[in-house]
Amino acid sequence: MSPRCFAVLVSILAASAASAADKIVIGATVPLTGQEAKSGKQFKDGYDLAFALANEAGGLRIGGRRIPVELRALDDGSSPEESAKLTSQMIEKEGLHLMLGSFSTRIVEKQSEVTEQHRVPLVMGSGAATALFRRGFKYLYGLQAPVEQLAYAELRWIDAQQKDGNLPKPLRVAVAVEDTSHGKDFREGVMDFVGKTASRKADYQVVLDEKFALDQKSYKQVLDKLEAARADVFLADAHLTDFITMHREYRRMGMCHSVITYGARGTEKKGADALGAKAIEHVTSGVWWSPLLTSNAESKKFIDAFQKRYGRAPEWYEALSYESARVLFAAIEEAGNTDSEHVKHALDHVEIPSLLPGGKLSFPSDTGHQTRALYVVLQNAPDGSISVIYPRDLVTHPGTLAHCQVEHASR
Repeated sequence: MSPRCFAVLVSILAASAASAADKIVIGATVPLTGQEAKSGKQFKDGYDLAFALANEAGGLRIGGRRIPVELRALDDGSSPEESAKLTSQMIEKEGLHLMLGSFSTRIVEKQSEVTEQHRVPLVMGSGAATALFRRGFKYLYGLQAPVEQLAYAELRWIDAQQKDGNLPKPLRVAVAVEDTSHGKDFREGVMDFVGKTASRKADYQVVLDEKFALDQKSYKQVLDKLEAARADVFLADAHLTDFITMHREYRRMGMCHSVITYGARGTEKKGADALGAKAIEHVTSGVWWSPLLTSNAESKKFIDAFQKRYGRAPEWYEALSYESARVLFAAIEEAGNTDSEHVKHALDHVEIPSLLPGGKLSFPSDTGHQTRALYVVLQNAPDGSISVIYPRDLVTHPGTLAHCQVEHASR
């Protein structure tokens, strides 16, 4: 038998096996313990909801009938190496050939090396660093838009405040980012924005440019430099636990900046629980989704289903894992079977209505299969609520500057 005929036969057998299967099993690793456990548990909730809703509908539609779908999720302990090991085990020993991603760039980076080696599609709701998608991988699909766009979204709001006369010119900008590819991308986004044109270069002055290691018990060394820089705005990029540690110290030192952000962190309930609502007033964050996006039909459907199942409002963590599973389900149904090559082809061309800002989800080939959805900039209001302050067509409140703006502007 020729290699071509053999390949066709394998595809036919795979399709037949999928049609005859009692259930479809999809693998995943999730950090349910370790440093990323809080976020990982939220991620798992999103996966569980997507699978529950699919099965309530009778399962995925393949070959004219509905087939139940099951999530095989293992705890990777927040370890990139453990995620890679468990992913390999599920593929090689358990025969799974469709995967969903773990949480955190550093974990999915290792996980994706395994799935790429085995030619297994991996759909990730976490992992925004562009370096992940510049490795030439063919089986990797990411729902988080690039981190450079996060920095741009936050700076567009700051730029508007400056143009309205609410912030001084030149604006003194302090930048401090985690020493990861995620942090590197955020910094590059800031530097590109403030140096984009001659007028921008005149309007902005970077007075601090620092990076820091993750998981430190104290960030006073960075914060001492921040205090000495006398910046108007503080733009940081940090993991959740680092944000909590750093911002607690920031408050103890009595510092104040007209605008303060920790990238995608700062408006989560976990931050308010750890620091208190008063401590995080005016903190902004650029996120991939918000429960305030109720005008989007898919978003509203997800919010209602999530609140019914869990009795609380979802955050972007649950939304992106839910949407990861949902787009993989759509690809399986489009392929008509669970053959990894057929599902990969469907993912390459998928375009579905989505809860993400913009309302559509696809994986462009020219970006290495990384989505380009808009970022939503949120801000913690003094009354404890959260507002969308950017982009303009989604704004629920125009946003405010911290009271220290007068001190900085009159320097």
